[in-house]
Amino acid sequence: MFIEDRVAMMGLPAEPYDVVRYVTRRADKQGKICVEGRHFYSSDPALAGRDLIVGLRAATVSVFTAEGERVCDHERAYGKGPTDTTNPASQLPLLAMKVGAWKNSEVRASVPEDLRAFMDSLGKKELGEGLRLMRSQADEHGWDAAVRAMECALASTGRIDAASVAVAAARANGGAICYDEAVDLRAYDAAIREVRQMAIRLKDGAEALRASARSMYFSNDTIGWFLDTANASQLRCVCELIAHEMEVRECNKRARLYRRARFPQVKSFESYDFSQVGFPEGYSKEDLMSLAFVDAAQDFVFHGQTGRGKTHLAIAIGNACVQAGKTARFYTAAELAMALGTANREHSLETMLKDIDRNDLLILDEFGYVPIDVESARLLFQVVSSCYERRSLILTTNIEFSKWGTVLGDDKLAAAMIDRIVHHGRLLEFNGASHRMDAALMLGKAPS
Repeated sequence: MFIEDRVAMMGLPAEPYDVVRYVTRRADKQGKICVEGRHFYSSDPALAGRDLIVGLRAATVSVFTAEGERVCDHERAYGKGPTDTTNPASQLPLLAMKVGAWKNSEVRASVPEDLRAFMDSLGKKELGEGLRLMRSQADEHGWDAAVRAMECALASTGRIDAASVAVAAARANGGAICYDEAVDLRAYDAAIREVRQMAIRLKDGAEALRASARSMYFSNDTIGWFLDTANASQLRCVCELIAHEMEVRECNKRARLYRRARFPQVKSFESYDFSQVGFPEGYSKEDLMSLAFVDAAQDFVFHGQTGRGKTHLAIAIGNACVQAGKTARFYTAAELAMALGTANREHSLETMLKDIDRNDLLILDEFGYVPIDVESARLLFQVVSSCYERRSLILTTNIEFSKWGTVLGDDKLAAAMIDRIVHHGRLLEFNGASHRMDAALMLGKAPS
């Protein structure tokens, strides 16, 4: 065979010939270039008025900047009639900077309905991030692959995060994702085990959240909606938020109860000496400190001479009630009698009685220390009578029952009051020496 024939029969090159003709065209004010006088192709609107390089192939038209950077590709149009071919990707660079133009953009009109609705719902910052992601994937894999990738990521995960979109775009473009080093999949096995443990913790956390939220009067529908959509971190944060709010509310409630109680001093059971307190048979200081008598609406009369600790113990019980979330109110008997008389004269007695009725425990201190006029005595009896079998009453006095008629100015009134108190009540006798005298500076005692 002749040498010329052998040369003519040589195989084709490994890479096909790129049959292309390059021309220069100036973009109009919309960033479009015109080929053959009638076919318009879009580029980047930011390139308006600039000279661009256009690569003409049989099936495609490629647009480049003067520096050779690819801007976009179009399917080539033929025919005698005018055409206007727009590649939505060409708008992405400018649109990513001016997201306010999204609503009227060609990009928005070109994406699928579900993706369009999702991007419409995004805030300005999130929409800008989404458009920049769309631009980067369109530059790397083309417009169609970028849109399909974002649509796929949205359908799979409910969002358009960069990692999911990059994987989907590479697959849509028929490519593959390259890694710099081998991937150790054992980390995923550990992650799966952690997810299983997290599911267990999530279930426990859901039960805790349900209980906490119900205590704050969230509806079951709202609780169920949140548990269906929340992840473990969100669940933990909301649990901590509710727990903190409950602590704040409890603290504020306790402060309100203290203000309402109006204790003259703060006293507690700590360091209180019960050795000189005589309890009824079968009843102990532990029973008293349990506050069970408050729940049962039972009464106490603390009887003893001055300085034996009656007021201290009464306030300590009131303090324990407040700590337990119960309402208590402290009055001296003379103070309450005077306030009732004033309220009666000012036609506000009903309001004051309703305020007293809202308490779980009423403390009347120093009963009998000051004589009470007849009108106030009757009003005081009305308060004691309203407590009967409805709320607890603690009355401190140094006057024995037989002399209550002298204090109230009416023996029958005193008998009726005593009858109501002793029916569900107990008497505590306070003996020993006066605590005040034992610590009196006037007698040369060291201050305590």
